[in-house]
Amino acid sequence: MTHKRTRLIISFSFVTAIMTTGLAHGQSEGPVYLETRPGEDPFLIDVTEMAQRYPKEAVREYQKALDEARKGRRAAAVATLEKAISLAPEFFSAHNSLGVLYQKMERYRDAEREYNEAHKLNLRSAAPLVNLGSLHIEESRGASDSLASRRMLNDALRSLNAALEIQPSSPFGHYLTGIVYYLTEFYEEAIPHFERALDSGAGMGFARLALANVYIRMQEWENVLIQLDAYLEEYRFASNRPWVKETRADAAQKLKELGP
Repeated sequence: MTHKRTRLIISFSFVTAIMTTGLAHGQSEGPVYLETRPGEDPFLIDVTEMAQRYPKEAVREYQKALDEARKGRRAAAVATLEKAISLAPEFFSAHNSLGVLYQKMERYRDAEREYNEAHKLNLRSAAPLVNLGSLHIEESRGASDSLASRRMLNDALRSLNAALEIQPSSPFGHYLTGIVYYLTEFYEEAIPHFERALDSGAGMGFARLALANVYIRMQEWENVLIQLDAYLEEYRFASNRPWVKETRADAAQKLKELGP
């Protein structure tokens, strides 16, 4: 009897989109919500604190950049952030946000430079290191060969380990660390990081789907059902529910075939 392969229900798009809720990469247009940055931590100052720390004109340019990015005008947002940085070279959030935009536009070396500069400006923040991890993971998917891909994933893991030293509870730090282990087929090592991501942050449904994928790879069908049932209970209106239900049915059938 031939069985179809159980469907994986998290795609790599979850990895490349985790730092902001923007649209496709490699485009000059498309909304990017820089004020909604789930990888960041309490050491990122808000706009009211910025007004006290940086020149008012630089803060105005930064706020203008957020608005331009939100409206999908990425090139304008980049130019405005660059202006803010020219007015205040030590503007941590401007460097970090510019890195996010560059990454969305697949200007990877520019993004890497900005993340590294943001890290130098605020060694207490895990955010630039988490962003660097996401950048290296994203780049690994377009690597020319498996050796180059593995090298990029190793770079990602180094950045993420450093981020977790700063902020051990970082949900996205743990999520991306789990992704690195998942992509390199170290499934046992991926599990605790996805579990920490789920424990540390609300709205981490994609971490639950990633965990389900790990169990699919390991053919632990009962654990697959546990994760998918929890996801369906928590996300009653998610657009991917049909896919998740289909995968759940496949896993239930596989478990049934194993017998008591």
